[in-house]
Amino acid sequence: MLKRLLFILVLFPFFNLDSKAQRNVNDSSIFMPLVSIDYTAMFPAGDFGKRFGFTNGLGLSVDFKTKKKWIYGLHGNFLFSGQVKDVSQFEQIINSDGTVTAISGGLAGISLKMRGFNVNGDIGYLFTFKKPNPNSGLFIKGGLGYLQHKIYIQNVEEDVPQFNGEYKKGYDRLSMGLSIHQHIGYQYINGKGIWNFHAGLYFMEGLTQNIRYNFDTKSKSDKLQFDFLFGIKVGWTIPIYKRTPDKIYYN
Repeated sequence: MLKRLLFILVLFPFFNLDSKAQRNVNDSSIFMPLVSIDYTAMFPAGDFGKRFGFTNGLGLSVDFKTKKKWIYGLHGNFLFSGQVKDVSQFEQIINSDGTVTAISGGLAGISLKMRGFNVNGDIGYLFTFKKPNPNSGLFIKGGLGYLQHKIYIQNVEEDVPQFNGEYKKGYDRLSMGLSIHQHIGYQYINGKGIWNFHAGLYFMEGLTQNIRYNFDTKSKSDKLQFDFLFGIKVGWTIPIYKRTPDKIYYN
């Protein structure tokens, strides 16, 4: 009897630790890394909106949700758009009929697009409710980051000297600078299965500057650009945590 009592007393702490480890997504707020593949549909404004149209963002997010429901994360997006509004820097090389002459004397096929990226770190908080579980709910995030964008000049058909090699950089308006962002949405973590997601509103404000020497103005611009993007961000999330077994067997 004494040996059995000593055995229970020695193993009690381990039973206690095990019970804590068995807490799951559906009944407890737990620490978990969250990896998400994201898509953001963004509408531009400010100086960014004067140069480009509707913008897509495809990215990756890594968040860490604590037991106390704080969220810390690092995010990155590849930005792309097929709408370039401001083409004033090309006026000197565009013919009166709106085309560009290639070396061969024929008309060149030129495609203008926007390419860029942003990376940022943020902090936020998760507001949970009784349903569906303590790891799902409304969140609000904000943070600081880096934004870069330019005009991507694609020489589709003919050889145009103005757009070859280093010359292309004199027209692409490469811009970069600091940015801040805000993200408000809903996060759903399923205790079982792969259907975990987040969706919400996304806002980004950038303070950028064109760093190139521009051939059309024959100067380097020192003007600050106020870039604004806002839209809807959705993502498929992969939560990383130790799941509890569905069944417990006793001998």
